[in-house]
Amino acid sequence: MVNTEVDGEPPLTTEELLPIIDQILLAGHETTTNLIGNAMLVLLNDDALMNRLRNNPDDIPAMVEEALRWDPPIQCTFRRATQDDNIEGVDVKTGDMVIPMWAGANWDPEVFPNPEQFDIDRPTTKPHMGFGFGPHFCAGAELARLETKIAFEELLGRLGDIKLDESESDLSHLPSFASHGYQKIGLSFTRID
Repeated sequence: MVNTEVDGEPPLTTEELLPIIDQILLAGHETTTNLIGNAMLVLLNDDALMNRLRNNPDDIPAMVEEALRWDPPIQCTFRRATQDDNIEGVDVKTGDMVIPMWAGANWDPEVFPNPEQFDIDRPTTKPHMGFGFGPHFCAGAELARLETKIAFEELLGRLGDIKLDESESDLSHLPSFASHGYQKIGLSFTRID
């Protein structure tokens, strides 16, 4: 990646590479872990949905997409303006820090009717911004989707009577402005033979 040239363009600069490296490191662990935890908390509060997914595992990818929209593991990102601009009446100068809040966009009622409802049958699940957008779209998005899908196929296929074990949980949020997840989600369950 460091020395790759595309269509005669020069290789990426260190300044261009650092955000990519940061995303690769986060995508490999924290975001997927938080996505699985955030989605599990939804299911722990909705027995009907958990049973539906257990009986119809083909619906798990739709649940993953809705979890990404409803409670994404990354709430925002940090960018530096590369040119002067005006965003919704606010002047932004070259070099200013801009913090797009992706999670807020996922709750836009003009795009997602009844955004506060977790609905895996929502007709518009794909255009969410759970993995960002454009040139900064998460490089690990498909891997995170696949890992989360497999995690829920295995959890729901092997474990029954899944409940939150409050004595083993710490549902305080992680100490991060951008990442959204919980300190510890403990579960109790029975094994399905």
